[in-house]
Amino acid sequence: MIKRVLPIVILLSYLVSGCLPLAIVTTGEIGTSLAEERSFGNIMDDKGILLKIKNAFAQKHFGDLFTKVSVHVYEGRVLLTGNVLTKHDSLEAAKIVWSIRGVKEVINEIEVGQKDFKAKALDSFIMTSIKSKLLMQKDVRSLNYTVDVNNGVVYLLGIAQSNSELDTVLEIARRTKGVKKVVSHVIFVTDPRRIAPPGDAAHPRPVK
Repeated sequence: MIKRVLPIVILLSYLVSGCLPLAIVTTGEIGTSLAEERSFGNIMDDKGILLKIKNAFAQKHFGDLFTKVSVHVYEGRVLLTGNVLTKHDSLEAAKIVWSIRGVKEVINEIEVGQKDFKAKALDSFIMTSIKSKLLMQKDVRSLNYTVDVNNGVVYLLGIAQSNSELDTVLEIARRTKGVKKVVSHVIFVTDPRRIAPPGDAAHPRPVK
């Protein structure tokens, strides 16, 4: 089986502003890609976009964005979550993401305000619980979903095979202890946005 083969290193030169290391790809990741709706090429493109965003945050706003904003990328759609001190920081994060080549959509769910340790611990517990439940659900292709939690609000990103599958995922999230609200940015496998070209950074689409 592919997943049992010892990891190998494929030299993929994802040059991120000329200063980030090469992306390391293992056979485990290749095996995982076979079970995902995304192609292996799309997975690597998303990894490249993520690295570029993180690098831009680190270089321009390390304290305000890099350490406080979570970034998730799925087929060029970027979900931003976390907590920042000002609305300006939230808008700046979205602006930076739109400047990255390959980004199709920016979903800005960043909240303004501080977050204490207790809230962080609860969010981590909720996220782990939901991911575990999805993994055990036979009629859900869990690898196609990204789950993040901020202040008890669950954010979902990814691709659903059907209404039935998405309903199951939403129900699992809603019934998890500690969840206040579930926000879905999941699209269906036939959604035309999956083949849409990246947005023009000079004329970005509205930031959600």
